[in-house]
Parts: sequence; structure tokens; C-alpha cells
Amino acid sequence: MFYFDLGLKYNGNTLSVYSEIPPTINDALNASIQEKVRRFNNAASILSGAIINIENCKVDGDYLYNKCQDKDTEVDKFFRTLVRNVYMELFIYQEKLLNIVCEIFFTKETKKRETNIKKLRAKAKFFPKLQEFIDKCESLSKENKYKWFLKIRDDEVHNMSQIDTFNFDLKKTADDNVEIIKNGYKIKAKDLREGYIYIVVKLVEIKQIVQDFIPDKKRWEIFNKLNESGEEVWESYYDTLVKISKKE
Repeated sequence: MFYFDLGLKYNGNTLSVYSEIPPTINDALNASIQEKVRRFNNAASILSGAIINIENCKVDGDYLYNKCQDKDTEVDKFFRTLVRNVYMELFIYQEKLLNIVCEIFFTKETKKRETNIKKLRAKAKFFPKLQEFIDKCESLSKENKYKWFLKIRDDEVHNMSQIDTFNFDLKKTADDNVEIIKNGYKIKAKDLREGYIYIVVKLVEIKQIVQDFIPDKKRWEIFNKLNESGEEVWESYYDTLVKISKKE
């Protein structure tokens, strides 16, 4: 099983950077990178739990995914319900991961993933690890398996579920009518499982790169480098470095 969370330690004073005045202390603290990483980790645990539900579930002594027949059975329905959760949570995970990187590099996030990557790319010339992150993301986005993963997720959201779609046919009956025949699910259970395992491996590799950005001291380095270079420096609130004392 993989580790999806990001490590974060409080070492004496912690630092946050804000681009506008926070309405309250509560708002300021909730905008801190420490709190955002904590929320990211809580969301990551949901993904981990969704995968564990599939990988550990057994039916009659055998793993659930081995018992699937790719037909309209209760076992298959249950497997596909669990798989749906994994694909949805994987998408959420990657979006939150990109959000964390935008926060770390003081980049104002937009609704378009491509725009966010483009803005980060402009800063990557100063940070080799950020360039490595972008290269990994762009390489993955070009892979057919990744495009397949995104299409499954998108179709699920727009009520065109590939996970729950059958191959249909018509069969002529003895009384000269026709009946609808289900020729199994469009996508096999084996392919769905192999698909999410592949994406999990890739996203965990990218997460490991992000882990190198996390220590507080690097926030100073990133902030100063961007300021010196005239690049965008943005976060949720207030344009002054704020020191907040927090005990271990």
C-alpha cells in the first residue's frame, strides 16, 4: 500500500505569507500552508481508504476483483461502486496536490489546470525540483492511460458512466419480436483495477517530488527568490511575513 500524505513538522516558529489583510486570525491560520497540508492529508486518507476497500474485500474466501464476471451480478455491481469511489478520489487527489504546489510557490490558482501549470512553469527556471514536478505532470498528461482515467472520471460526472455501461445487442425471438441482450460490461473489472493502480503509482511519484518543497525554511528561500526575480508572489492574505509560534 502506498503513502499518499505529505509530511509536515513544526520547527519552532512557522511562516506564512499573505497578499491581503485577513479578516480574522482564524482566516489567517486557515490559509497557512500547514493547515492546507493537514487538510490535504485528511483528503488523502479518503483515497487510501477507498483503495483498501477494494484490495482487502473478499467474497467466499477470494478477493472481490477476482470474483467479478463482468456481468450484471451483485458482486460486479459492488466492485464497480467501490471502483467509482477510487476514480473520483484520485481526481480530487491530483487537484489538491496541484493546489499545494501553487500555494508553496505563491501562485494564484485558476480553475484551469493547464493555466496553473503554465504559471508554475514560468517560475520553474529558478527551482529545479519544480521543473521536475512540471515535467512529470506534463509527461503523465500525454499518456493514453491517464487520458483514459480522466475520461472515465468526466463521464461519471456527466451521467455517461463507462464504469456502469453495458455492451448491448438485439436478439430475435421465436415469436418474431426482439429482445435486448446484455453482453457484459463495456470495461472489464480487471482493466478498471489495473487502470487505477497505474495512476496511483504515477501520482505517488509526483507526490514525492512535492514532499521536497514542504520544509518551512524553503518557504523563505522560495519567497525571496521570486521577489528578487520579479515573479508573482501570491497567497491567500496579507503581504507581510508573519511568524506564528506553535509548540511541537
